[in-house]
Amino acid sequence: MNNKIILILPYFGTFSYYFQLFLDSCKYNQDIDFLIVTNNPEK
Repeated sequence: MNNKIILILPYFGTFSYYFQLFLDSCKYNQDIDFLIVTNNPEK
């Protein structure tokens, strides 16, 4: 059985200057799915 983890992150407001660093670190965690719910229109 293959278990996966999903991390649901609500983030409201503008992204911090280090948000891209956080996203870069997420790609190295292949066992975790990240779902970021935000009201920020940035891509």
